[in-house]
Amino acid sequence: MRALAARLPADPGSGPVPRVVVNAVHPGMCITDIFAKFPLPVRALIRGAQRLVAYTADEGARFLVWAAVGDAAALRGQYIGGGRPQESSDFVLSERGQRAQESLWAEVLDILGDVDPKVLSIVREYLEEPKQHA
Repeated sequence: MRALAARLPADPGSGPVPRVVVNAVHPGMCITDIFAKFPLPVRALIRGAQRLVAYTADEGARFLVWAAVGDAAALRGQYIGGGRPQESSDFVLSERGQRAQESLWAEVLDILGDVDPKVLSIVREYLEEPKQHA
């Protein structure tokens, strides 16, 4: 996600690429009926946990909407949990983490390029090389 966000044009202007913001959103545990068909003892345990720590379905939905329409500059390439951007780990920010991110990006492109060669031409046409950190 961070590798893709780093390659999206910050301001596509009038070009063919619409402004896109890439985030990973985790709304947290939400109280819903998704467990309705589970056996009663399991449902009871889940309901107990939900009462202690879960958000309502409305709250979880608001987190998702906020990540989609919030301030694009502040949210670019963020992991969002509990309705707010979460601090990146030391590993993610480290040189080793950056190398792992670039390695994963290259591997994903290799796999997707094998599935459909058009992927690589689309990436070359619409994405930029990431800016180097100072």
